[in-house]
Amino acid sequence: MKIGTVRPSGFDDRLGQIDARIDGLNASFDRRFRHANGGIAAAMAMGGTMIVPDSTVSMNFNLATFRGEQGFSGSVVVRAAPRVYL
Repeated sequence: MKIGTVRPSGFDDRLGQIDARIDGLNASFDRRFRHANGGIAAAMAMGGTMIVPDSTVSMNFNLATFRGEQGFSGSVVVRAAPRVYL
């Protein structure tokens, strides 16, 4: 007597559909992580603004990379009063 594997009809098709859906979710997560990494790179670039001592206007351009994503920022800082910067 030989015992074999019994599979209900359509089992392989359903399994293939589940695999395809999981692959789609993985691709979606990968895109979202790339967007998040780009935001982190941009925040790092914005955090690098410097004010030149004894000047009324300072201009900055900063670049940053984070996990393969690049971010950049440009800023102009004006001293309105001795301790007030805009």
